Amino acid sequence: MGGFMRHPALLLIAPALLLALAILPGPSCSADTIEPGDPVRGLTLAKSRCTFCHYVEGRGGMIAPPMDKALSTANLVVRDYENRVRDLKQKDPAAYAKAQAVIDAVLAEKDHAKRYERWLDAYLTDTKFDNPMTKMGNVILSDQERAHIIAWLAIKRPTQ
Repeated sequence: MGGFMRHPALLLIAPALLLALAILPGPSCSADTIEPGDPVRGLTLAKSRCTFCHYVEGRGGMIAPPMDKALSTANLVVRDYENRVRDLKQKDPAAYAKAQAVIDAVLAEKDHAKRYERWLDAYLTDTKFDNPMTKMGNVILSDQERAHIIAWLAIKRPTQ
């Protein structure tokens, strides 16, 4: 005989349990809650999500620049961000207008390390936000995955 027939009380309890699961809130970690990024998790994610194109920590693709070189380039972009934005306004006013709120948020950050992280967040959300001609396609990451990868990229940021 089936499991329910051996335990008839389950026939009475099962619907109540299903109803409780349906109406009670889930675990306390909701989709809106993002924990601080963890660089170790970020490296693990980078090794699984970025190595198709980038060379990361001794392994990966050759389609895109090695991650260390890409980070050096990103650091220079952020260091000279006002000029990048000025050029975007002149060359592609429609792209600038579309991304202006995000660009303004990056520009508002005066601390270089924090600006770098804010720019990475914007870039990993939409790689074309301030450079419609970029070759890198958008990467589908959850907000939490993006936070972990940014934490790892932040500790790898070149200092000059």
